Amino acid sequence: MLAHMQTERFICPLCREPFGSEFLCPQGHRFDTAREGYIHLLPVQKKGSREPGDNPDMLTARRTFLEGGHYQPIVEAITTAFTHTGTLTSLLDLGAGEGYYTQAMAQAFPEAAVYGIDISKAGIRAAARRYPHCRFAIASNRDLPLADQSFSHAMNIFAPLVDEELARILLPEGYLVRVSPAPEHLREIKALLYKDVLLHPEDTYHPQGFHRIDRTRVQQPFVIRELTTLHQLIHMTPYAWKLNHIDPTDLSTALPLTITLDVWVTIWRKLSILR
Repeated sequence: MLAHMQTERFICPLCREPFGSEFLCPQGHRFDTAREGYIHLLPVQKKGSREPGDNPDMLTARRTFLEGGHYQPIVEAITTAFTHTGTLTSLLDLGAGEGYYTQAMAQAFPEAAVYGIDISKAGIRAAARRYPHCRFAIASNRDLPLADQSFSHAMNIFAPLVDEELARILLPEGYLVRVSPAPEHLREIKALLYKDVLLHPEDTYHPQGFHRIDRTRVQQPFVIRELTTLHQLIHMTPYAWKLNHIDPTDLSTALPLTITLDVWVTIWRKLSILR
């Protein structure tokens, strides 16, 4: 089960040296592969908290909701975007969570080496256990334990990015596909939880050293009929804390509820010569 976890793209998160045949660097720093198949490359001094990232309850809610197919238009849009970016030989999912989108791209591009990283130990453990043909590591987007120019493509879905690290790990003229909320995204959820509904601001993100190739707006309504499914959706959003202040009756009487999926799918290409 662990044979797929190769070291050639990883570097030591402490001294930035490449690993040998095992996860042992020339400076003697050793990292063990977990029995589920992932590698833990987030040193304690870089964690920021005891258990950073999404907790098991949030991850379970997200996995169950996503496997219901409600966000399938996002999967289809990402897949389409990658088909317009040349040969996809290696892909890094920056903020993989429980691995849903990582696995979807591994299925769509079976010849590619597909990696996923996240700071959530619970998420990466679940992803590695369920999708052993992908390569997963606990790591931070802020300080990637990955070699320079080691990936042809990257993707990022509702997660923070660090431009310098993104540019460093991508090949010259490598590609990023990024999914971000468009103005109407989950507007109906906000209306349930807040008195005043504020739309998402315009996405002005432009990674330094990249050129925007294309941007597609994906808008599609979906219907939630069960209170459990509504709770799952809210739990995977920044609004989850509001559930403790909402009368469950108010949520149940809103069902069935039509909700707007509204996201930007943007393709960025790394400039071959950074200015």
